[in-house]
Amino acid sequence: MKRLIGDYTGAERGTLIIAIGAMHGNEPAGVKALETLFQMLENEPSKNPTFRFHGRMVGIIGNVQAYKRGVRFIEKDLNRQFLKENILQFENAPPSLSEIPPQYFEDLERIKLLETIENEINTYKPKKLLVLDLHTTSADGGIFTIVADDEESISVATELYAPVVKGFVKGTGGTTLHYFKTENMGVPTMTLSFEAGQHDDPLSEKRAIAWLVNCLRATGCVRQEDVETRHEEILLRGSSYGKGYAQNLPKIV
Repeated sequence: MKRLIGDYTGAERGTLIIAIGAMHGNEPAGVKALETLFQMLENEPSKNPTFRFHGRMVGIIGNVQAYKRGVRFIEKDLNRQFLKENILQFENAPPSLSEIPPQYFEDLERIKLLETIENEINTYKPKKLLVLDLHTTSADGGIFTIVADDEESISVATELYAPVVKGFVKGTGGTTLHYFKTENMGVPTMTLSFEAGQHDDPLSEKRAIAWLVNCLRATGCVRQEDVETRHEEILLRGSSYGKGYAQNLPKIV
């Protein structure tokens, strides 16, 4: 199974967006949403001749082995392994899973994931990087965006028609929100995580698509007039707010 889900590069330079699905292997909605989004981007110019995309977007699978097996992880939660000490320890890890003990599967997944992202940065040389981490939950509940505690990430998150949770990075460790920041990536970096709903709910995929589209709008990759209002409505409904309450939608929790 390949790590790359898809990629799309606009004619105009802009933000490099790295969107990660299945950081947990039992959360397929993010991968499916990205597959659909790349199809939408490829088809959009034929439907809308004035469509312009600024920047580059890349979709990747976070934990390939866990996703392949349909389990949350093999030995340990990949979204707790982005720790500096872990990364330094495995800089010279073997290149294939057949050469590494099972307890280190997630360490190798992290290595390959970081290599993919670093290659994209080195190739595209963006002025800004946006990392998006797509998730679902085992229980039913409302959607929300979790944000790294930097002002630019918060600013983008408040434009996405879903409640925003701050302070998450203070209570956990080793997540994408902790690691993907300017000082580690060598380029100004924003990081957002999205909870789209329950794992098996068909609406979770649609919410993830809508959230991604609004991320493209909020970062200037696409124009406001190229975004259909249904994407906003899907998120408003998922947030338990009707369209008529858009002006009163709480921005930050």
